[in-house]
Amino acid sequence: MPKGFRRSLIVSLIVIIAAFVVSAVAFYILGIRLNSISSEIGTKNGLIAQQIGVVDILTNLKKVAPEAEPYKQVMDSLLPTEDQLLDFPRYLDALAKNYGVSLSFNFQGEPRKAQKDSPGSLGFALNLTGQLSNNLEFLKALEAKSARFLLVVQNFGLSRVGGGYNMRLQGLVFFK
Repeated sequence: MPKGFRRSLIVSLIVIIAAFVVSAVAFYILGIRLNSISSEIGTKNGLIAQQIGVVDILTNLKKVAPEAEPYKQVMDSLLPTEDQLLDFPRYLDALAKNYGVSLSFNFQGEPRKAQKDSPGSLGFALNLTGQLSNNLEFLKALEAKSARFLLVVQNFGLSRVGGGYNMRLQGLVFFK
């Protein structure tokens, strides 16, 4: 075989092998890039699906908002304004006299202001002293018959004092 042919065959084989190696590296890099792009597309599709769900929920809420308006008005009428909370101690004193218990009351802390979607609240502490049955009747009336004030009791304590009982309550009273 002529020398030039052999050399030309070797150079051609090297070029072909180099082309395969470069192509393999290019396909490997392209595969990594495609994986990252497909992962990014999957993440964005998940985000789009989540946003579609949020829009659907918002649409449903807007549809039922007119139905909820009468209930909102009733709820607003149940809650006093922050200034009307000044009547709360007088209301408690009158209730205590009706049930024959002695009462000490004070507001605690700073009021949490009402937000657009939630009422404000103010902490309170209440001590009742009297017969156990009278104290319980007072609590029932406070919980069930109070049309002017909405409250929640968070802490409760009971101790025997002489011939009666002392109840210590801590809670929140709500306002608009």
